[in-house]
Amino acid sequence: MPNRARSASGTLVPAGPPMGAPVRVAAGRGCVIDLVQAYSVAGTLVGRLEVDFRILTAGPCDSPPGTHDEDWIAHGTFSGTVDGERGSANLSYTAHVTAGGEVDGRMILAGDVEGELRIRGNFADGQLSYEGGLE
Repeated sequence: MPNRARSASGTLVPAGPPMGAPVRVAAGRGCVIDLVQAYSVAGTLVGRLEVDFRILTAGPCDSPPGTHDEDWIAHGTFSGTVDGERGSANLSYTAHVTAGGEVDGRMILAGDVEGELRIRGNFADGQLSYEGGLE
């Protein structure tokens, strides 16, 4: 892709259930959850994300989702288009998710598509928004 700065915004929506059963491991008073989730991406970026998460919850593994604050760290891939041009990238993602599902995260893309995006929203809405800059 040509190297030119541009702003980016749009949405991320889970593309179905996780790609396998989540694995939960008790960690002191918390829980570490490993799961892989695919997302459909719309807006400036159009395509698919596949993200491999490690989620640390502030409560036990048998708590319902959204009960406790969570810290997320992940890596994955993007494949699709930016402004109609094909591209792909590796990504890293970190986020804090409050009890109740409010997301405040940051995604960094590196590859054909490069840039940094802020990820915001609430899981109850069924989608997250992204906003930031691409090169």
